[in-house]
Amino acid sequence: MYPYQHVFFDLWQHEEARQCRLVFIVTCVVSQLFYMYQLLFLSPSPRIPYHTSALTGYAWVCELLTGHPDHIKNNLGVKLEVFEALVQVLKNNGFESSCNGMSVEEQLIIFLYTCITGLSTCHLGE
Repeated sequence: MYPYQHVFFDLWQHEEARQCRLVFIVTCVVSQLFYMYQLLFLSPSPRIPYHTSALTGYAWVCELLTGHPDHIKNNLGVKLEVFEALVQVLKNNGFESSCNGMSVEEQLIIFLYTCITGLSTCHLGE
C-alpha cells in the first residue's frame, strides 16, 4: 500500500458526499419550482368572496344602536346608555376613528362582542 493512498481515498469519499449533497439540493429546488408552477398555473382555484353579509360593520352598528333596546344588551352585554357612556369616555380620552375609517362605536362594539362571545378573529370577521 502506498503511503498516501488513504489520503486520496478520503478525498474521493469527501468529493462523492459533496456531489450527493449537491444533487439532493438541486432536486429539492427543482421539485419546489414544479410544485409552485402547478399551484400557480395548472390548477387555479376560483376566488370566492368570503365576507358576503348584507350588513357592513357600520350598518350592524346602526342596527344595534337604533334597534330594539334588548338587541344591544343581548349582543354586547351592556345597555344602550352604558354603551353611549363608554363611547363618550373613549372619545374624551383621545380615541378617534381608526386609520381605515372604523368609528369608535364600531371598534367598541367589536371589542364588547368579542368579550361576550369569546369567538376567534376569523368568526368576528363575519
